[in-house]
Amino acid sequence: MNLHAGRASVAMLRMMGCANGRSARHLLHSDCVVDEKTVVLQKKENEGFGFVLRGAKGRGEGKGERGGAGGG
Repeated sequence: MNLHAGRASVAMLRMMGCANGRSARHLLHSDCVVDEKTVVLQKKENEGFGFVLRGAKGRGEGKGERGGAGGG
């Protein structure tokens, strides 16, 4: 695993709320993953990099509400 991949996996753990003081090397044995999701790293032409979480459900109760940080 290169340095950038290590940072990305730590960022994913933090984003998923699974840090629990664990390091990235314990990612394969995790008791906090409930549903399988896919994280896609995007790079827009005039912007920086960003993560898109596929398969995640919003936290809002009504239709059209979006959950998570940043809104949108």
